[in-house]
Amino acid sequence: MCVPIPKPPLRIFPKRRLFSCLCRLFAKKVNSPQGQEEARQANNHSTAHDAQVIAFAMYAGNMKVAREVINAIPRKRLFTQIEPDGKQPHELRRTLAFGYSQFNLSHFIDKQC
Repeated sequence: MCVPIPKPPLRIFPKRRLFSCLCRLFAKKVNSPQGQEEARQANNHSTAHDAQVIAFAMYAGNMKVAREVINAIPRKRLFTQIEPDGKQPHELRRTLAFGYSQFNLSHFIDKQC
């Protein structure tokens, strides 16, 4: 019979260190060339980028950026990525169209929570 070996307890991550780490990640997500490229995509990449920027901005207390991204969702994401009949043409061109379409929708829902 195998007895599981207990893992060492997780080190508690201090709140201010987590805050600092997420603030740096937020800045990188918004300012880096890679982050800006993700924001320009016309598919689930930009939707995921927005969801992360909103979450990081809110955690960092930067409600101005969070509101700007939220207010731009209909114009920049919803109307450009989802047709009136519900099709997501940018996702449907991909090899795993259903999965990418579902992934994109889940990020739209993430933004609402």
